[in-house]
Amino acid sequence: MNKRISTIILMVLWAAATLFPITVPAARRIPIKKKNPKFAIILYGGAGYVPGSGSASDYHFMQNDFCVKKGYVPFGAGLGIGFNMKSLYAGLEAAFNLGGIRRYEDPVEFDSVAVRMQKSVTSYLVLGLALMKSKKGRLAVQLGGGMDLLLGDQKTYTSANGYRVYIKPRENKLVFAGFLGAAFEHMISRNFGWHFHLRCVMKDAKEFMPALGLGISCFF
Repeated sequence: MNKRISTIILMVLWAAATLFPITVPAARRIPIKKKNPKFAIILYGGAGYVPGSGSASDYHFMQNDFCVKKGYVPFGAGLGIGFNMKSLYAGLEAAFNLGGIRRYEDPVEFDSVAVRMQKSVTSYLVLGLALMKSKKGRLAVQLGGGMDLLLGDQKTYTSANGYRVYIKPRENKLVFAGFLGAAFEHMISRNFGWHFHLRCVMKDAKEFMPALGLGISCFF
């Protein structure tokens, strides 16, 4: 009797399992959204071009003999740290300017002298706005303002004709500096990329020069 009851119970359970199978939900991966890096450290090297100035009409004997200034190329390096806020960017930047060799000419006595321009340190507060943006990079317009400090003192040089020449430096060692330009960043990976910028730099509202920089970026 007990065997028959057990057999009937097993048959009922088998029929129930066949008609009403128990389904277990399949496991699936839930994607984790990665936040975009907000901070960036940029290390770059660059060069600029200071155009020539002056003419024979600016000549004054014993006061401004070497009045014609030829254009020259200064080199430098910089370090910046910034914070990204969607399409906006804010940061601080410090640049060390190596100066360069500039030639001064005396148009009356046909004399010339090569002068090593003074080194300087420039600090900027930088603001940027992304014009184009993607996962691989962005193109932004930048505006910077800060101060430029001359290092050391100007030396005395000897001209091609053998005269002792002293080139008077700018009046103030510490002056305002600013720039307007564009920057492009390309991300090689999530945390590294390369950086390129093109700027028009102004110092003391008297000296203007185009400058470009190329470097590496670290994002975190």
